[in-house]
Amino acid sequence: MIKLGIIGDPIEHSLSPALHTWVLTHLGIAGEYRAYRVRPHQLPSFLETARELVGFNVTIPHKERIIPLLDDLDPLARLLGAVNTVVNRAGKLVGYNTDYVGFVRSLEPHLPPRRAVLLGAGGAARAASHALLRTYTVSLTIVNRSRDRARQLLCELQRHYPDRTLSVARDDTVLEALSESDLIVNATPAAMPVALPERLSPRTLVYDLNYNPRQSLFLREAERRGAHTKNGLDMLIYQAIASLKVWLRQPDLPIDYEQLKRFLEGML
Repeated sequence: MIKLGIIGDPIEHSLSPALHTWVLTHLGIAGEYRAYRVRPHQLPSFLETARELVGFNVTIPHKERIIPLLDDLDPLARLLGAVNTVVNRAGKLVGYNTDYVGFVRSLEPHLPPRRAVLLGAGGAARAASHALLRTYTVSLTIVNRSRDRARQLLCELQRHYPDRTLSVARDDTVLEALSESDLIVNATPAAMPVALPERLSPRTLVYDLNYNPRQSLFLREAERRGAHTKNGLDMLIYQAIASLKVWLRQPDLPIDYEQLKRFLEGML
């Protein structure tokens, strides 16, 4: 039986145990997937015991702080500076990032966003920013409570994408940036990370990477202002499937995506 899990703080809201248990059952794989509440000061000690696991997911607040504690990193995780998946390779803990592919796949049904605003500068924001700049987006504005943290991410992105228009919004330019964007991504855990303009274009997609509740206050307010909205459930599913492919070393898994999504929606 394979043992898997997810670490974070808080972790009680996570649908990952239900998601992975459903997938393992439908694939006929004997295994368990548990949620572990790990506070920041407990992370090193947890990793000492984690070597009994085949692998585990990583969520807030550990996606960046876990990196120096791992034995190795996949090149994409190293580029992004964030890890959401860890695999045990013969006793060595190797970090991966499947948030990237989850975010890209989740945006495929939507028009390519040329101008985007990213709310946040943490692990999920790192994956989203690189995904956008490596695919569709030519202009990205970062909005974050800590401007120093936002500027740090900005400097990293400028090194990798010198041909893109990148900026950190000031307090007096946030509303203008939001009004002019094709895509607004909330990559923070906040229910209402910023005040929105009175009107948003119907061409604007407001994407909250949080999925529980199904419609956050942020999405309700965006919808009321005329924008299209999307929660993070698709990203959750796509990154989870990518994580399973890493753990099981299988390039393809026969998963009924729509059936899985309906199952998870029934839990929200």
